[in-house]
Amino acid sequence: MAKAERSAAVIVAAGRGLRAGAGGPKQYRSIGGQTVIFRAMEPFCRHPQLFAVQPVVNPDDIKMFQDAVCGLRHGSPTEGGASHVVLTETVRTLDRIAAGDARGQDVRTVTRW
Repeated sequence: MAKAERSAAVIVAAGRGLRAGAGGPKQYRSIGGQTVIFRAMEPFCRHPQLFAVQPVVNPDDIKMFQDAVCGLRHGSPTEGGASHVVLTETVRTLDRIAAGDARGQDVRTVTRW
C-alpha cells in the first residue's frame, strides 16, 4: 500500500526589518492585536494537511519569537541570518523534514515560502 503524501512549510523570518524603520524586526510588530509572524504562521500551523511547520528565525530573536507565536503548533526554530539568503542550516532542516525527521513520517512535498 502506498503511503499518503505529506507536506511541510518552512517560514523564513530571520530578517531584521531595517527598511521598516524603528521598532524592531517587523515580524514581531503587532497589527490588530496580533504579531505579523503569528498572522503569517497561523494558517500553516492550523492546516490539516501539513505535517510540519518549520520556522527559521534570527538567533537573537528566539525568546521574542516564542512569545509572538505562543499557542501555535510548529517545530523548534532553526537559526537563520539577517539576509534573504537561504542558509546551509535551513537547507539541512528541509532535508531532515523531507527525510521524515527521524520519526518514521513519509514527507514527499516540502514547500519554501
